[in-house]
Amino acid sequence: MRVGSVIRVYAKAMKSDYRGVWMVRGVQLNQRSGFLVDLGPADHIAYRGLQGCFQQVSLATLLRCDLEMEKSHLTGILAEVLPTGQI
Repeated sequence: MRVGSVIRVYAKAMKSDYRGVWMVRGVQLNQRSGFLVDLGPADHIAYRGLQGCFQQVSLATLLRCDLEMEKSHLTGILAEVLPTGQI
């Protein structure tokens, strides 16, 4: 997991609801809490100050909530190729 990774969380945590599709916006290592991540909506560029964003979420909590890494396509989305002469 790194900044820019897209994740999907399926289950609800005890205190907060992290269900949904998120983009990892920051990763930190805290000596007491372990790995912490900042999560923002996958379709937004800026995430600080937006309602529904989470900062310093424990990676252990996300793993207990059925975290799944989404496959990232580095070349974009496959587009339909039209025959020559058709637009």
